Amino acid sequence: MLSSGEKLLVIEEQDDVVATVRRDGAELLRGNAADQAVLAAAGLARANRLFVAIPQSFEAGQVCEQARRDNPALPIVARAHSDAEVTHLTRCGATLTIMGEAEIKTSDIGEMLMESLGDLDPVAFVRYASVYKDFKTPADFAAFVAAQMAKDAEGKPE
Repeated sequence: MLSSGEKLLVIEEQDDVVATVRRDGAELLRGNAADQAVLAAAGLARANRLFVAIPQSFEAGQVCEQARRDNPALPIVARAHSDAEVTHLTRCGATLTIMGEAEIKTSDIGEMLMESLGDLDPVAFVRYASVYKDFKTPADFAAFVAAQMAKDAEGKPE
């Protein structure tokens, strides 16, 4: 993300990870993301997406719940370690929950997020697609939006 010029904010409290974040050039907010004050300071209402990689599923669930309250259309990708955690984090508001031990391509994550967003919030879906799909021209983007509108119209009774 940083290499593409996107802004990245990392919330972390462990010294070794803090050093890595600083070295890699990401913005740092020191603290526990499950702390409501820390999460509020992160500015979730302005966020484009959220990745939750907290190993404790209870705390990760708290982050997902607060993020969903603060920004209902926010794509939230959460890491889980078991099927039960996948269920828990999804119920807490994660758009996409993946098993931490499974390797997954970023393009697959992007596609899954787009599918989830399409059902959750069509406007957020188009906004996300406008960045994720990396359209080369406005005409490419317009064609994509037109195709989505046609799909939506097919699924709706007249």
